[in-house]
Amino acid sequence: MTLTVKPGITYVEGDYPDSHESGLISLYPNPANERITISFPEILGEDGVMDKQTYLFIYDYMGNIVKEYEINSPARVLILNIENLKTGNFFIKCTKRYINGIVPFVVYR
Repeated sequence: MTLTVKPGITYVEGDYPDSHESGLISLYPNPANERITISFPEILGEDGVMDKQTYLFIYDYMGNIVKEYEINSPARVLILNIENLKTGNFFIKCTKRYINGIVPFVVYR
């Protein structure tokens, strides 16, 4: 099942193999051209409810935020469209309740 939750971000049901990890967050392919897939484990709160709030920040190599997203979905796998990013080195910071991670990735054309 695939569902677009924000422009440029798609939620995909299921898991994907890891390519590049930072703790519990994985990202692939790396390097990437059009899209990156970000996956993280299911996070249940103390109340037993799955966390839906996810924040994504993309930084360039100078530390400037070039894109940011707030997603309210129980997604464990997100496909992010990166076609509008220039060739270069980037970092994506993912925050989802008890998980924080920064994963480097490369965009090539």
